[in-house]
Amino acid sequence: MKLYYKSFTGCTASVRQTRSGSIVLTARNPYGKLFHKKEYSSLRGAMIALGRIGDDWTPANTHR
Repeated sequence: MKLYYKSFTGCTASVRQTRSGSIVLTARNPYGKLFHKKEYSSLRGAMIALGRIGDDWTPANTHR
């Protein structure tokens, strides 16, 4: 499972589940520089962290 999000400032984030069941949240600024990468034990914890690192995250269009 991998979910993609985009903020109104142009930052992007992805939330993915590892084989061990943990969740990894990765966020990048509009220029592509990684500014957050952390492993969480639950999807809820990762979504709370996503809300704290940025404002107004919306699901991104994954069809390219």
